[in-house]
Amino acid sequence: MLKRAFVAADPGRARLRTATRAVLGVGLAVTVVTLSGLPLTASITGGLAALLALFTVADPTVRRQAVTTALLPAVGLPVLALAAALHGLPLARDAAFLAVVFCGVYARRWGPRGNALGIFGFMMFFATQFLHAVPAQLPHLYAAVLLGLAAAGGVRFGAWPIERRTPPPAAPAPLAARGLARVTTRQAFQTAFACGLALAVGQLVSEERWYWAVGTAWWIFVNTASRGETLVRGFRRVVGTLAGIAAGLLVAVPLHGAPAPTAALVALCVFGIFYTAAPSYSWMMFFVTVMAGLLYGLLGVLHPGLLALRFEQTLVGAAGAAVAVAVVLPVTTHAATDAWIRRALLAVRHCTAESTRRLAGDDSADPTPHVAELELLLTKVRVSLAPLLHPLSPLRARRERALAVLAHLDDCARQAGGLAEVAADPAASHDARLTAACDRVESALLALAAPGEPPRAGARPVAALSVPPCSVGATDSDPVLDGPRRAAGPTGEDGMANGSEGQRRRWAYIGSFTEAGGSGLTVAEVDAGTGALTPVHATDAVVNPSYLALSPGGDVLYAVSETDEGAVAAFSLADPARPALLGPPVPVRGDGPTHLATAGPWLLTANYGSGSVSALPVRVGGAPGAPSAVFPHQGGGPVPDRQAGPHAHAVVPDPTGRWLLATDLGTDSVWIYGTDPVTGAPGPHGETRLRPGSGPRHLVFHPRGDRAYILNELEPTVTVCRWDGAAGTLDPLGETRVVPAGTEGPTYPSAPVISGDGRFLWAANRGHDSVATLSLDTSGDELVLLGTVGCGGHWPRDLTTGPDGRVLYAANERSGDVTWFTVDPDTGIPARTGSAVIAAASCVVLA
Repeated sequence: MLKRAFVAADPGRARLRTATRAVLGVGLAVTVVTLSGLPLTASITGGLAALLALFTVADPTVRRQAVTTALLPAVGLPVLALAAALHGLPLARDAAFLAVVFCGVYARRWGPRGNALGIFGFMMFFATQFLHAVPAQLPHLYAAVLLGLAAAGGVRFGAWPIERRTPPPAAPAPLAARGLARVTTRQAFQTAFACGLALAVGQLVSEERWYWAVGTAWWIFVNTASRGETLVRGFRRVVGTLAGIAAGLLVAVPLHGAPAPTAALVALCVFGIFYTAAPSYSWMMFFVTVMAGLLYGLLGVLHPGLLALRFEQTLVGAAGAAVAVAVVLPVTTHAATDAWIRRALLAVRHCTAESTRRLAGDDSADPTPHVAELELLLTKVRVSLAPLLHPLSPLRARRERALAVLAHLDDCARQAGGLAEVAADPAASHDARLTAACDRVESALLALAAPGEPPRAGARPVAALSVPPCSVGATDSDPVLDGPRRAAGPTGEDGMANGSEGQRRRWAYIGSFTEAGGSGLTVAEVDAGTGALTPVHATDAVVNPSYLALSPGGDVLYAVSETDEGAVAAFSLADPARPALLGPPVPVRGDGPTHLATAGPWLLTANYGSGSVSALPVRVGGAPGAPSAVFPHQGGGPVPDRQAGPHAHAVVPDPTGRWLLATDLGTDSVWIYGTDPVTGAPGPHGETRLRPGSGPRHLVFHPRGDRAYILNELEPTVTVCRWDGAAGTLDPLGETRVVPAGTEGPTYPSAPVISGDGRFLWAANRGHDSVATLSLDTSGDELVLLGTVGCGGHWPRDLTTGPDGRVLYAANERSGDVTWFTVDPDTGIPARTGSAVIAAASCVVLA
């Protein structure tokens, strides 16, 4: 156990850095509170608040972490007041405590923020019992909490912002459920029941220290999902507490609360709590127990009998948790594990199907994201199976079965990974290596899903293997399970293909703001001769699909959902006139996504509200998976109402496919991301600063690929940049206005488009309600504004051209229409030729 906690792998020294930062944050909090002249109880409260803020706040972005930290007092201070006010009313106090317990656990359904706020509220109620706080002490406790959180925030977000460059690791999406089957709802009832038992029995053991039993029951239910996990967590808590009490007898009692050595040992305990939390719950509880003994010593109440009472209350709390998971909405280890194994098998199938497609010649297929997903799912399976693998588990037969399951799943992962490596080989093709690899994967799956059944001769590849749902395999409701298929060509209502060679029907997809009266996604048929649009269908299946993008193969349409809790959705274009939603929208872990693009097997979104870029793997069939990474931007600009923080507005792949460029209006910069040569996964590379106050919005590349043109929103200009696709560097060369000199009234450029021959660049101007035409010289460095024409509506948010460059389309958001223009091939000047009514139109994509 000692080796597991202190010699466990620590990639990037993340645990070491986090633990060291925690010591600094908590130490600073205690120092600040003490220097403020507040009493010892306030210093302990301030230190606890800082510890909780650093331990429990785990949002995916730094911005959200800061918001959650700022919200902690909104929960903690009222709970402090409630607990102090009810201090002398045992029945009312107990009822209020159980209500706080239930609400604190139920809040976990809202993700990391709800979890942090729930824990903070519970611990503030617990702290009042630990300190025997009364209403007269509230001003001191309030000041201590605020000072402690401020100190922790200063260290976390100012002095040592670890998460800024190292986002939290990706995690599989939670298992879907509703009502009482939802984990958070079920655990709210279980935890409240367990804490109620602990409270009642704990008060029989001690009327003064009963709260330790409640705290034990509460913490046992954090990060557990099944009966077995909860029981194992309870056992580990008892072991850690017993070891901590023994250490307390040897260390804390002899010190008698001596300030200097006690402070040093408390700092060591804080480090130990953070450093051992991930690999060993028992060691974490050891340090928690030792620290509690040291704090009792500072308060002058520590004696051996108190430590013995602490152990008794721990046993009471653990017993309450055991009873609760046995009688209140129980979920067995088998049920929880089976669900994760199903998802792991589905990931194996996806990986094999993608490898098969890749080796069959489909360059867009990539199994790598599914290999990464499989590793995450195997971690969840191991955690779920841990109760059966525990040395004290009496279920020997099930333990052997669990070991066999893990062995076969590991074999699946190895073989799937090997198959993915074969598929990545440029010289590979659909040969004997593919058949052999697929047979090995199928053998592993058969051993897992149907133990004892020998592999069949000439077995089918696992992509077409049918695993019965009752055999902890994947469900048969996913069309991917039937193996890779070549999508049939889209058909019209008469069953014939949508046009023969030279007569193929073309389609336009228009996004709009549903919250402003738009229809959502509108489909329009494009007249082959004039470019005119005729709307034929609309769907509001996605809220505010303000920006759209096609997959590289053109068979899937992606849409952002520009809301506070942003998401992306995918539509199948098997029938191009009736896009079909491929599952529910997927949260991007960013606010207000305004733009998206595909890059190999990844879908990238620019999140304006949170100032970040999200990377989502694209699964078999085209649907996006949960974000694998979120990259927060940092900084601001000189325009206070628009540049108080980062606002990522667009993310664009470069022509080489090796880089991604994200324009950020809030930081006046372009953030550059490199892509991994094997997986295609993006990662931070550099940042190019533009002129302060320019507000870069969108970007297009010259057809040669050596120049980039950035359209600025806060000033009506376009910035010309030299782009080095080998080194991934961007160098600004100059700016050109996109409205005539002397133009009155505010102008907010929105979207640039460049002609296929690199001779002209067009830009939409909101406010001025125009389309600007600029000519480019042969080098691409010099731009000249040729003039502007009216956009034919109000507030042109997007601009695009048809495939031959003859027709230009403008989506006019506030006038609710899409206008189209015929472009003069010699002058580049567009002339308006028609329009279609599309309420709150925001984007046009042609296919």
